[in-house]
Amino acid sequence: MTLKFLNIQLSEKDVAWARKSAAQSHQRWASKAGHYPNKARSHLIGKLGEIAVGKFLQQHHITFAPHFQYPDREARCDLEVQNTKRNLRIEVKTWHRQHWRDLGRCVAVKQREHLVHKADLIVWCVLAETEATALPVSIAGWTPIEQVWEAPVRKTGTGTMRRVENYQLETAALCSLGRLIVEIRKG
Repeated sequence: MTLKFLNIQLSEKDVAWARKSAAQSHQRWASKAGHYPNKARSHLIGKLGEIAVGKFLQQHHITFAPHFQYPDREARCDLEVQNTKRNLRIEVKTWHRQHWRDLGRCVAVKQREHLVHKADLIVWCVLAETEATALPVSIAGWTPIEQVWEAPVRKTGTGTMRRVENYQLETAALCSLGRLIVEIRKG
């Protein structure tokens, strides 16, 4: 199956908010060791993906709590869809296009314990650039959290990067966004 990435256009206002929020997040985490290098650009890429997924949900008239917008909720999932039957916790993972093939669709093995309690699914995003004042973010697909742990574990990293043990899914293993909407609406 060939996945069609969905492009979500972010406005200048969206990108400006992402830059400010990412700078603050980077500063909060600067002195903490993480699974991956703590770089301002990585925080920005993450915020841009979170905004794009929020816009996607809004386009489908889906109500959600945007936890990513509130620093005091950083330990929670990025977005939480609020249904009458249950809440669906969404984690967003975003990569720059240059790293999608080798590093994309990864979750660090050491993140597993935390994510099991934090998210029901992961939405995967890709960006082509981070320098524009308004830009598109591509949503590649999603994966139920339990399927992430079925993916092969690989030591990923390129060039001089530190190698990190990750669960890495193949692009073909991602679920379609149409299926995500069905999953959300069935509650």
